[in-house]
Amino acid sequence: MKYDTILVNQTIRLKARIRNIDGDLVEPQSIEFELKKPNEDEYTVYNIITSPNINNESTGVYYIDIDIDIPGRYDYSWFTYGDPQTSSKSFFVAEDARYL
Repeated sequence: MKYDTILVNQTIRLKARIRNIDGDLVEPQSIEFELKKPNEDEYTVYNIITSPNINNESTGVYYIDIDIDIPGRYDYSWFTYGDPQTSSKSFFVAEDARYL
């Protein structure tokens, strides 16, 4: 699997595309993003009013910009509530920007 190298001291944009059962992009009633950084035991919950906040790019397309401040594995999930009710999860690994 090919992937881009993610380094510490940069900001990345994570996107979610919300689709109904027919595959059409739709607006959810509510959306949340959860992130667990390498040094944390619990997930931090983000929504449209937190900082950083979830932004609406277009119908059914949302994103959040995350500052990568430490190396390691970042686990994240997207959740929508109401109609449609969806979820997805993924992760990425950030590397130290310096050669050690």
